[in-house]
Amino acid sequence: MRALLRAAVHPVQRSLNRRSSTLPIAAPAPRGHARAVAAMAAPPPPPDAPNHPDVVCVYVTCPDAPSTDKVIDAVVPTRLAACVNVLPGITSVYRWKGEIQRDSEALLIMKTLRARLPDLTAAVIAAHPYETPEVLALPAVGGSAAYLKWVAEEASGGGGGGGGGEK
Repeated sequence: MRALLRAAVHPVQRSLNRRSSTLPIAAPAPRGHARAVAAMAAPPPPPDAPNHPDVVCVYVTCPDAPSTDKVIDAVVPTRLAACVNVLPGITSVYRWKGEIQRDSEALLIMKTLRARLPDLTAAVIAAHPYETPEVLALPAVGGSAAYLKWVAEEASGGGGGGGGGEK
């Protein structure tokens, strides 16, 4: 951990720290790789922080409202996802079959359980118009204990009710 923190310190500041017992000069804000290293060096959440190790957030992009609705209808009523947030109007830039593409899409952020991911992925692929839809799962490392519990209940079929704090 210390090595990561040292790597995020500006080289000029490191040399000044070695030569002087005075307070170091403030380094410029890290950019690019240095920012990523500094973020990785952030301390872990305290042991009493609310978390649910089985909750994942799944990113899916859709090209239009009808396909967005079709994907949502494949995962929420079946409890493959407890909730889906729709962020319309994003721009995706990517390489596809050797060509750079720039498309307007909607980003869906689905909350589910890790155990439900294979079935959720299959349902998204079946309902999605793309040949290779984006289905990317990220772990939820913390959050509101009540919300994480609600996600776990809804995605496992328990149906805790209460709308998950969405209202």
